Amino acid sequence: MTNNQKAFDDFTMRPDFHTKVVLGILILLDQSKTNPTKSNLMYLCIFMLLSISGSRELAMTLNEPYTSKHIKFDMPTFENGTYADLIYLSIYKLIHTGPRLLKPIYKSIVAIIANIAPHTKSLCRESCDGLMYLVQVFSKKEFLLEKEDNCKTLTALFECINYLLAYHDETNQHLQIQLMKYQTMFDYFDTNDFDISFTKVQS
Repeated sequence: MTNNQKAFDDFTMRPDFHTKVVLGILILLDQSKTNPTKSNLMYLCIFMLLSISGSRELAMTLNEPYTSKHIKFDMPTFENGTYADLIYLSIYKLIHTGPRLLKPIYKSIVAIIANIAPHTKSLCRESCDGLMYLVQVFSKKEFLLEKEDNCKTLTALFECINYLLAYHDETNQHLQIQLMKYQTMFDYFDTNDFDISFTKVQS
């Protein structure tokens, strides 16, 4: 995947790559994130996703509807979603319930969704909920001050949201609704005041 770019491009451009390889990686990631004996497999899945998320052709195919409902994932149940939603929710649950040993690579994990965001035409409500959760987690003052480049993780999330709105604002209604609900939080960001407990506006 990293040494032969031509083979990698040919591989990721397969029309069934997302339904077979990507889905398989997400299943392994889901099964390994809570099993301490499979931490190496978890890391491998994360970096495979990071590598393939840079493929524009693959990112475009992720907009296809996800229909494999018989596969059980540790994530919120969603309706009328896509393979992109499956990746967003996998990242959300990885941060939410995954082991703390992932903290050093949070930036790489968030980069996965930031990479596919310019090509993600729409997100389901559950994915947008997860995205707002990640913003809250990575905007906490203690996280931002813990390490010098932790701010880059939050920046990647902002870029993700900007891409979704800049390229596909008309089809991302759920994200727009979430941004309105969390308007107070983003107002605080605008004033550089991160030492506040954020609450969403009641719908």
